[in-house]
Amino acid sequence: MITHGCSFTYGEELANPTVSSWPALVAKALDADLLNLAQPAYSNDGIIEDLANLDIGMTDLVIIGWTSHMRMQLVDDQGWFTTIPNTRNIVNRITRANIVNQILTNVDPTWMLTRWLSQVILMQSHLESMKCKWLMFNAFDNQRQFSKDLRPWTERIKKSSFLGWPDEGFVEWAHGLPKGPWGHPLEQGHEKTAQKILAVLKNIYDIPSDY
Repeated sequence: MITHGCSFTYGEELANPTVSSWPALVAKALDADLLNLAQPAYSNDGIIEDLANLDIGMTDLVIIGWTSHMRMQLVDDQGWFTTIPNTRNIVNRITRANIVNQILTNVDPTWMLTRWLSQVILMQSHLESMKCKWLMFNAFDNQRQFSKDLRPWTERIKKSSFLGWPDEGFVEWAHGLPKGPWGHPLEQGHEKTAQKILAVLKNIYDIPSDY
């Protein structure tokens, strides 16, 4: 089982992410080996690059928790860093991210959203070509009612394999449950998300679990 995403998939602020994050809970219920590629502050750019370079087999199960469409990932001689156009917020608490944020002050938010939708469609096609089992959902910041102008993009989303599309995701499922000081859902939120994922996996792929 392969999972990818940002801090919400990594299990940021959990006492033991390797045990209580939603990827760990799902893998345990399925009695599956787990490769969780998620990293705190990661972007969808990085998610796509990592999965495209991975040797995915027909027997693999891939689950993606998409992060904010407003994140962009860049790489310099110090490695990767994430920036958020139209803001001075520092994702990785590093100067070079802040510099890029200040430069990209006029990026069109609708273009960023369209960019993310195209990334989802691209990854759908890639996973379909691998003939593996797969599932996606929104970790945060992409849940919304899309305008009619985006219909050519949204109509291409495989909704049966996109849990909660279009207006639910990890944030909604964990609403009212305990969060860490940085706002990440804690054990109860991850458990609820794992339950939703397992229910959909059984419905789509008839994958049994011991959850």
